[in-house]
This record gives sequence, C-alpha cells and structure tokens, in this order.
Amino acid sequence: MSADKIGFRLEMLEGDFNIVSKKNRQYHQEYLTVAEKYGKAKFKNTTDEYMPYIEVFYNRNAALYTIQIEACPSKILFNHNLQELNTEEVEQMLDKLVEKLEYAGIYTTKEILKQKPLNKLDVNKIIYWPNKMDILPYFQKSAKQGHCKHAITYYPDEGLSVQNNLKRRKLHIYDKSEQAERLEYLDKETLEFIQNAIFTIFNVEFKMEGKKDVDAEFKTQKIVLPNILENAFNPIITKTILLNRTREFFKDIFVISDDDETIKEKVLTYCKKMGKRGLDKITSLMWICSLSRKPD
Repeated sequence: MSADKIGFRLEMLEGDFNIVSKKNRQYHQEYLTVAEKYGKAKFKNTTDEYMPYIEVFYNRNAALYTIQIEACPSKILFNHNLQELNTEEVEQMLDKLVEKLEYAGIYTTKEILKQKPLNKLDVNKIIYWPNKMDILPYFQKSAKQGHCKHAITYYPDEGLSVQNNLKRRKLHIYDKSEQAERLEYLDKETLEFIQNAIFTIFNVEFKMEGKKDVDAEFKTQKIVLPNILENAFNPIITKTILLNRTREFFKDIFVISDDDETIKEKVLTYCKKMGKRGLDKITSLMWICSLSRKPD
C-alpha cells in the first residue's frame, strides 16, 4: 500500500523555498512573473515527462510567495502509477521531486518537503485480478447490500466505480488496465504489454481533501504519527486507513482465498518488468489479488 497523491503548501515566509530571479527566468518559468502581476498563476508543463501540479500565490504587499504542490509519487519516479513505491524508492522520488521543482524555478530540499503538513492525501493499493475481466459487475452487486445501498456511483465508460463513504472522502475502485490507454506519459512497450496481459490491474484508492480531512482521518483511525509528508508512505498509515475503509465494503462481496501459485505465475512477468523481484515482492503487491466472488 502506498500514497497515490500528496498535496502540501510551501511558504516563503517560513523559509521553505526560494525562486529563480527575474533576470535568470527561462520561458517555462514565466508563470512566476504572471503571479507577481496578477497574484496567482499555474505552472504549465511543456515537457514530455510528468510534472507536479504547481500553483503560485503572490502577496504584493509583503512580496512573498505561497506555493501549492500536488503530485502522484509514482508518476514522479516512473511517469505512470501502475505500481507502488517501495521504501527505497521514496527517497529517490523525493530527490526527483526536488529536481522537478527546480526546473519550475522553485528551490527547496527534500528535508523541508518531508516536514510539510499534507492538505491532500490519497492512499491506494494496486490489485491484480486473476484474469482478464470486467470487475464492475461484482461491485454493482454490492449496491443492493447494507449501508452501501445508496453510496455508489458508476462510470461504466471509464471503468470507474466510486463509493462515497463520508463527506469529502471517497473510496475509488477502478480498472487501471483500461486507464493505462489514457496515461499521457506511459511508454508504448508497457502499454502493449498491459493490453495483452492475461490479468487485470485495478486500483483501490481512498481520497482525503484538505488538511482538516487528513487530520480528521488520522484521528478517526487512531494514528498517532503526525500529518507530514514523510509519514505519507508509512505502511502504518496507508494500511490502517485503506483496510479500515474497505473492510466493510468488500466483506459482502468477496472472500479472501488462499495463495494461488497460478495467479503468482500470471503476475510474475509483469512484476519483473516493473522492477518487482521475487515472490515476496509479488505477494506484497497482491494484497487481495486472490479475491474470489462470494457465491450468490
């Protein structure tokens, strides 16, 4: 389990960052000049790689900047989010994020980033369905059960199913294999591999919007770790939130079956391609890979 999206603010007043001077700005950094004129501006990505969302707010009276940054950690490192970051890759991702911010004219360090409170957090788990099939019918069945009766919205054309648990909190379950065809920076070889795979990749994701929501979720789940970026990848946080928020939803639809060596073989090639080695890595990726539908 990992963090699929993070959001946080950098404050110049707190010494979080510096920006490139006016005389040294390149074309792609001119959004900073726009912010100085109009009070705010967004960075526009003209590269062929994924870039974080960057919005700059400028206080003319104090001549100070505030910057909102939102990013998908996996996309920062891999240009796609078809796999999760492991512990070692988090540090690499933060180094890469600092580089991308520097490209945008924002100078900071990963030590500073690690300590920033999160105002957006999506925790997720990539799941491998044992065969090539549409998973939505299984989730549609749950719409008639228990407390989920009025809580599900479907977007069949996008392979997307959403369960609204609480105000401004959403549990998303969607087909990553289908979404892969629309990933902007996915290389052709990986896309063709996924299209020809004999299993389906789908994502379970719990979304929190706003610092108050993140803080409230930590409190609800009795998580004592502080709400800072460094902790977003702590398995205590991601596992606690995602398991507790999905347990009630899944229990009426699926049962967890025993490990299946056949399923592992099906996923093995993909895991090797994505840099995941060994059955222990595959097993960790397969959290509920061996889910099977409850009998009607």
